Amino acid sequence: MILYMIHESIAKYAEFRITHTYDYFKHKMPTQEPAQLRMNVYRSMFNYNSSIEGIIELLGMLADFKGNDAAKLLTYHYARACTHESECNNTLRAVILDALGRSTSDYALKSLLQYAKYAENERTVSRIVAALLKWEGKIDALKINAREKGKVRKMLHEVITKEVGGTHYG
Repeated sequence: MILYMIHESIAKYAEFRITHTYDYFKHKMPTQEPAQLRMNVYRSMFNYNSSIEGIIELLGMLADFKGNDAAKLLTYHYARACTHESECNNTLRAVILDALGRSTSDYALKSLLQYAKYAENERTVSRIVAALLKWEGKIDALKINAREKGKVRKMLHEVITKEVGGTHYG
């Protein structure tokens, strides 16, 4: 239930493109009283949970949840934030990648490795590598057998070495 409530708050970033005015709310809710419409405008302007700062905090908080559900919620919102380019979405993607790097979920690690394999944007790749670097010391804590841990370490090392060593900065 907590993850559902967090998802509902995070999903409000889809409305960042919309300026919440009286006319917007009147169109959205035509039967509302004028005083309630003005209250909705006021609420939308000053609601921390639906501000970029509030959503950044909620996304970052998901890194601290145990299990895979929070990581799946992060990847869900990562996919939505990848659908179009804007400074807001770039920021949210960066926060999500960082949260996946701080997570202890094996799903988060697998997702980052998949993203690293297919990402083309240099800025995104460097953020993925930064998130994967946070995983170097956490592999032993994963609940997988030793052989799988070895495979994960090898994949992690290949991605980090290829991306860090392969750039013109390396």
